[in-house]
Amino acid sequence: NRIDGMAGPVSSITGIAIANQLTVSVCDLLAEEGVEAPVFISANTDEGDAYNKALLERNKDRIHYM
Repeated sequence: NRIDGMAGPVSSITGIAIANQLTVSVCDLLAEEGVEAPVFISANTDEGDAYNKALLERNKDRIHYM
């Protein structure tokens, strides 16, 4: 059986890659100016969980769905 229409569009993957690259580029530019970007870091690092919890606590009034 086949479905009518398209499934698994490549445009979604491309969009995600572009958004991720924009995030990384902005973080790099901020770091060059001595500003730490308020973004989550990988929980797979030693400091990841603690950093992310602190970020959530700092922004708990702005993040309504966490």
